[in-house]
Formats: sequence, structure tokens, C-alpha cells
Amino acid sequence: MDENMELQQREEPSAQDVVFFSPEMLKLVEDKKRRKQEQLLDCREAAESGDGQAQVQMGLNHLYGTSGAEKDPVKAFEWFSQTAPDDPVGLYWLAVCYNSGAGTAEDNEKAFELFRESADMGYAPAQCDLGVFYENGIVVEKDMDTAIELYKQAAEQGYAMAKCNLGALYYFGCGVEKNDEIAAQYFTEAAEARLARAQHLLGVCYEFGYGVEENHAKAVALYEEAGRQGYGDGLCALGVMYHLGKGVEQDDDRAFELFRRAADTGLHRAWYFLGKCYDNASGCEENLEEAFRCYERSAEGGAAPALYQLGMCYTYGHGCEKNLERAFALFSKGAQLDHATSITRLGLCYETGSGCEEDMEKAVELYRRAAEMGDAPGACNLGVLYRSGCGVEQSDEKAFALFQQAAEQNWGRAQFFLGLCYEAGRGCEEDAAKAVECYKLSAEQNYADGICALGVMYHAGAGIEKDDAQAAELFRRAAALGLPRGAYFMGKCYDNGFGVEENAEEAFRFFLQAAEGGYDDAMHQVGGCYYFGHGTERDDEKAVEWFRRAADEGVVAAINRLGLCYELGRGVEEDLGKAVEYYHKAAELGFAEAQCNLGWMYRTGRGVAQSFENAVFWYEKAVAQGWARAQYLLGICYAHGRGVPQSHGKAFDLYTLAAHQDFAEAQTALGLAYENGRGCEEDIRKAAQWYEKAAAQDEEKALYYLANLYFSGRGVEQDYAKAFPLYKRAADMGHAGAQCQAGYCLEKGLGVEADSAKAFRYYQQSAEGGDETGCNNLGFMYEKGHGCAVDFERAAFWFRRAADKGMGQACKNYAIMLENGRGVEKNESLALEYYRKAAEKGIDCTEAIKRLSTDKRASRIAYGCAAAFCILMAFFCGIEFFDTWGSNSGVSWAFGVTGATICLRAMRRYQSNPRKKLHPVLRYTLLALGVVCALLCAALLLVFATEQPLDFAALWGAVCFGAAAAACFVGWSKK
Repeated sequence: MDENMELQQREEPSAQDVVFFSPEMLKLVEDKKRRKQEQLLDCREAAESGDGQAQVQMGLNHLYGTSGAEKDPVKAFEWFSQTAPDDPVGLYWLAVCYNSGAGTAEDNEKAFELFRESADMGYAPAQCDLGVFYENGIVVEKDMDTAIELYKQAAEQGYAMAKCNLGALYYFGCGVEKNDEIAAQYFTEAAEARLARAQHLLGVCYEFGYGVEENHAKAVALYEEAGRQGYGDGLCALGVMYHLGKGVEQDDDRAFELFRRAADTGLHRAWYFLGKCYDNASGCEENLEEAFRCYERSAEGGAAPALYQLGMCYTYGHGCEKNLERAFALFSKGAQLDHATSITRLGLCYETGSGCEEDMEKAVELYRRAAEMGDAPGACNLGVLYRSGCGVEQSDEKAFALFQQAAEQNWGRAQFFLGLCYEAGRGCEEDAAKAVECYKLSAEQNYADGICALGVMYHAGAGIEKDDAQAAELFRRAAALGLPRGAYFMGKCYDNGFGVEENAEEAFRFFLQAAEGGYDDAMHQVGGCYYFGHGTERDDEKAVEWFRRAADEGVVAAINRLGLCYELGRGVEEDLGKAVEYYHKAAELGFAEAQCNLGWMYRTGRGVAQSFENAVFWYEKAVAQGWARAQYLLGICYAHGRGVPQSHGKAFDLYTLAAHQDFAEAQTALGLAYENGRGCEEDIRKAAQWYEKAAAQDEEKALYYLANLYFSGRGVEQDYAKAFPLYKRAADMGHAGAQCQAGYCLEKGLGVEADSAKAFRYYQQSAEGGDETGCNNLGFMYEKGHGCAVDFERAAFWFRRAADKGMGQACKNYAIMLENGRGVEKNESLALEYYRKAAEKGIDCTEAIKRLSTDKRASRIAYGCAAAFCILMAFFCGIEFFDTWGSNSGVSWAFGVTGATICLRAMRRYQSNPRKKLHPVLRYTLLALGVVCALLCAALLLVFATEQPLDFAALWGAVCFGAAAAACFVGWSKK
């Protein structure tokens, strides 16, 4: 039941899966099988009866498992042993068993004797095999003449293998003079006899035109014929043709299948090609482990290319664990087999100490041996050693000759180095055009360095018309091939817009590719990208990481940049000592920027004891290399006499050198020198010209100074409309003076529409930036409420900030605030102090100083006495006036009130400042007096209210005593 269900679940067979056998066909098969059994039985009976021919046939049946016999080499040997001593065929096959160890122990001496006996009887196969013994020196001394004679004897009898062997001797020139025509003729005769080996070798002749006209189609046909017979070499050669598309349409799948079939025959060379397929995903999926196993199988047979390839696998850990010692051993084996590529690689091992001890003498010897064998890589490597003088005496001429030798074989690397020779004129005359030709040839070989070098020539327009677009395309190709230098140059193209549209992100991507590939300059460049956020997000930690990696590779610029990171604390904790250490290291290596930076550290005493002399020492070293910033800073030293005798003339000369290198700060300094006539004749027009050059680079001081010239009309025509934009640019860059001036233009509407609110904001920025004029103007804006709400306290605060910076007008403004107690507590003595400071700055404060310098105590007493007299006069005259309503009394009362008012107001001007704290006794006395006055006021009010007619004199007295009481209570309440 379960079996039925299982059968139902299986897929139904398709028509093509069903094979039908007719009864007639089955009967024929049975008949054929019965006939074989009958023939084998008849042959055995004949052999057992002593028939020599039947004995040999039975031996062959068991040796190869044919005619229905079981394959059994032992039985085969037994049958061959029963043949008669005068039977050449039996002796031959018995020799074959001894030679191959089939059915008996291998015994080449016995095989040789048997082959000779059979050959003496004129048996062609025996003659041929005996010739093999003489050709290879097996058991007998090698004797090519005898071997050739034996081959000829066999060949004359039409024996195909002998003809093939003779052809091989002529093909390789072994024992005879090399002759491809004769070789091809012998191969043809043997191939016509359907000998697979001959078909293969004749195919080689047709493939490469050896002794016959080159004909790929015929080669393919011969390889196919050999392959049909299961001949491994034929299958393998056919696979190569399909892989290369020679004589057939290119088909890697078919090639892979043929290599596999050839490998299954045990052909070691086929295992090598099969490994290549797995290695390169050619006709199959990439499988490095399988490729490695294939190379191993091929190497087991001693195939030199496989030994080399296996060594490369161990060198790079390709499909196996990296093992340099094992690689070295494999290259050594390949070299022993005279495999030129293995010899070259073995030389490289000795040159680099890879898997062995470094030995330049052996490296040179191996390279020379490979070069003499015509190996292009070996010749090229030897040329590189002569070029550098490493292991040999340096010789550009010998290097050039070796590069030429290798380049003639289309070796891309040699063509590249030959181009370098022509480009630099090393070992030959300098010739940029020839260099370009060599680089082009190298590029055609897809050699990355050659491609990149050609790109450089296109970019520079050397030996060829300048073409940045072509250069960029070549750099891209080199980068795609994994050349870090190509990726670096491609990054430079994107960074600067050479041949491509400028793109910081793409530039960073290529720089990173180059850096990760180990290109040291790219490491520094990547660090710079992270440092400045160029093409990527700013990341100081990563910047330091890449700078450090570049510094470890000896990139001096990166060492200097690390110093800057430690100086500024970017990506690392600030450490001025380390900064100086890195600057010093780079400076000692002759890096001008680092020398300048180290000079600055000595100039400022940061991370090192301040020393103007040491600063000048390092500045001068950088100046000697034409470093613009050092020229500018050394100019400042001369201008101020720091570390050198003061000399405005030398300062001017140094500023000029730096300014002509477009160093903006130096251009500004040179403009100031012309404006003030320091080190040169005063020339405002030239000053303006240099300011304009620096301003074009957005140098904020230059923008400010140039704006000042346009604002004042010095050296240029006065133009507020030109001044304001310059002020604004500098202001937006944070220049406090420019912010103040921009605010002033906005406040007054000079060169721009007036806008108090914007003016206020610029003044605020300027004040916060520490500009004294900005502080004073901001105080004025707060005082007057221009662009903001009136705020006397903020006004006083900013006036004082400006005054403390030494601005005369601000001193006067703050003194006014102090004198009047506006925004600050009134303080005339401090106000007097600030008035005097303002006067020292040339501000007219004569009246204020005179006013505050007068003796206040005497004035206060005088006005106090006058006020008391007027008050008493007003009191008594008032009583008399309200009692009698006399006009004289009224006039006197009016004068008394007026006089008292004037004197009391005058007393306030001479009031002591600050107010002193009242004594407690005085406070309580005022309280008591206030109470008494209040009681009197109340009594007089009662009198006024009760008497008839109304007593206005009492009312006046009540008013006066009420005012007195109020004054006493006010005085008492103040602490």
C-alpha cells in the first residue's frame, strides 16, 4: 500500500525518458554475447593445446578485459609466459608486462632483454619500444643513434608509433637536426594510421604552423579525432582551442568539459587547465579550493606549470592556507625542471626573503638564468635590479637592454619600465614620444602601471597632446585593475575637475580605494578628507588614524599633519609637546611646512620654551624652500625685531616674496606696508591693489582695509556702495572692526539703505568680538533705543567695556551715565575719573571736569542756609498773608516759596555721592521730629476747621508742618 502511494507521488516519466527495446534487438544482443563466449572458449581451448597465437590472444583478452574475458593482469602474464621463445609477439607482450609491472613485478632489465629478442626477430612494436629504452637511457646507456635506427626499422614496416616517435625527435631537434617539415610528415603518416598521439602532435603543427601551413580548423579536426579515441592530450588541446576560440567558436563550457574528460584519463596537464577554469570561473563557477586540488593533481605528475601555480596558491593563500615555505619548495621543483616562470618566481623569493632567507646573489643568478631562457618576466626583474643597483652594480644601460629584451616579447611590465627609461633618459636618450609608445603597448597588455603612466603623459601633455579626459579614463582603468596609484590619480581628477566634472564624494571614494590598497600618499589624502569634511563627513578620529598610517609609511606631510592634530586637539587629546615632536621630526626631514610650524611653536612658546631665535632659525629653513607662510612670518619677525634686528626693509622684501605666491596674509601685510610707508615709499594705490588681491581670496583683514580705503577715498575714489559689501564680507567672516563699520553704514545709510535693526545686530557682533568702537556704538544704540528697546543698564555696560579698552568717547559716555545715575548708580567721583580719561584721549570734557571738581560741601551749606531763610520767610509771611490778606505779605510769601524751591534744587546738584548711611540716633531724631510736626499739623487743621470765620493762617501752618513731617518720615525711612 505504501509502495503504491510512493510510486504515485513520483513524477511521470516524459517521452524522452522511456526507451523501448524490440524483441529482435534483444535477440541480437543475446546472440552477440553468446558468440563472444563461444570465441573465448575456442581461443582458450586452442591456447591450452599449445597454440602460441591463441596464448597471446588470451593474454591480451585478460590484459584489457576484451572478448568477454575478465580483466586480470596476472592471468594475462601467465598466458604470455607460455608463448614460445621464438615467438616475437609473445616475447613483446611479456616484455610489456615486465616494463609496466602488469601481473608481475616491474623489471626493466628483463623487459629490455625481451624487447631486444623480439626486435632482433624484426617485430616492429618491439623495435619501437626498444628505441624508447635507448632514447631515454633506461637500463642501457642513452644512445640516440641506436634509438633512431630502431625507430626507422619499425617505421619502414609501417609501424605508426615509430613514425610518431621519429617525428617527435625531428620536432624537438633531439638526436637529429630540428626539422618541422620532416616531423610533420612523420606525424601525418602516423595520424593516417589513426594513432591518437600522432593526431595530437600533427594538430599542434597545424595550430602553430610548424612544418605545415597554419590551419586552426585542421588542428581542431585532428584534436577531435584524437579525443574520440580517449587520448588525453587530444582532449586537452581541443579544450584549449575552445577556450581561445581558435578554429571553433569560443565556448568555455565546452572547454571545461573537455579538460575534465582529459583529466579523467590521468593527464596531469589537463588537471592544470581544469584548475585554471575553477580559478577564473571559466565554464564553471569559481571555486578556489577545487582549483587548488586540481593544481595538486597536476603537480603530482611533475607538471612544471602546475608546480608554479600551486606555489602561487600557497604564496597568496589562494584556495589553501598561506604557506611561503611550501611555495618556495614548489618553485624550486619547477626551477629544477627548467620551467622559466618558476625560475623567475624563485628568484623573487630570494630577492624578498619569501619562504627563505634573502639572498640577492641567488636572485640575480636565477633572474639571469630565466632571462637567458628567453623568459620576459625574468629579464624584466633583472633589469629592475640593474636600474636600482640592488644586488648588482647599478647600470641604466644594462637595465634598458633587459627591458628591451622583455618588451619585445610583449611583456607589459617591461614595456612600462622601458617607457620610464625613455621618459627620464636613463640608459637611452630622453624621448617622451617613445615613452608614450611604450606606455601604450603596456596599456594594450592591460598592465595597470603602464595604463596609469600613459594617463600621466596625457595629463601633462608630454610626448602627446594634452587630454585630461583621456587621462581620467586611463586612471579609471588602472584603478579598476586594482592599482592604488591609478585610484589616487582618479581621485585627483575628481578633486580638481581634470577631465571629469569636479566631485568631492567621488574623489574621496577613489582616495579611499587607493589608501586601502596601501598607497601612502592616498592615506594622507584620505586623512585630509576626513579632517576637512571633504567629500565625506568630518571625522577627526578617522583623520588621525589615516594620518598615522601614512606617517608610519614615511609620508612627511602626514607626520606634519599629525603634529597639527595634537596642536589643535583634533581627533586626539591636545598635547603641544607631541605636536612639537611631530613637527620637529618632519622638519628634520626637510618638510618646509613643518619647519614653518615648528618656528611658530618657538615663536609663541607653545609646547616648547619660547625662543625668537629658534623661530627665526626654522623660518629661514622653510624660506629657503620658498614656503610662503614662512616668508610672511619671518617678515613679521623683521618688522618687530623679534629674533633678528628690526628691519622694515627686509620685512617688506619677505612680504613681497610671499605675496607673489598668492599668500593672502602676506598680500595684506604688503598692502599695509605701502599704506604706511614701512620699508618702502608710501603708495596708497599699490596698497589698494594688494588689498584687492588678498580680498579676492577672502582674506578678512584685506577686505576690511580695502573697505576703509573706499570709505575714506584714500588711494581710490570714495565709494560707500563699494565699501559696504566689503565690510559685510569681512563682517560675515567674523572681523569685529568690519562688523562695526558695517553697522555704522547701516545706521547712517552709507552705501546701503539705512536699517537700525541690522545696524544693531552688527554692532552687537562687533562688541562681542571685542571691538571698542563696536562696544561704544552698541551702548549708544541701547541708550537711544535705535534698533532695540531703550536699556540704560546695557548702554552703560557696553560704554564701560569700550572705555576699559581705552576708547576716549566711550569714557565720556560712561562718565555721563555715572554723573546722571542712568543705568548705573550715580557716582560723580567715578564719573570725574572717566571724564579725565576721556580728556587724555583728546575728548573735550572741560565743563564736566570743572563742574565735578567744585567744592560741593561749601556750596551745599550756602544753599542750605539760603533755603532755611527762604522757608522761614515763606512760613511767617504766609501766616501774616493768610491772616491779613495784605499784598505786601503776599509778595514776601511768594518770594520765600520761590527762593526755597530754587535753593533746594541747587542743593541736589551738590549732594554728596554716594550717600552715606544715616546714624541710628539721627534716624530716630527725624522720626520724633516728624511725629511732632504731624501733631502740630493736625492741631492747626483742627483750629482751621472749628473757628469761625475760617482761619486760613492756621491752614497754612498745617500745610507747612505737614510738609515738614513728610520730609522727616522720608529721611527716617531711608537707610
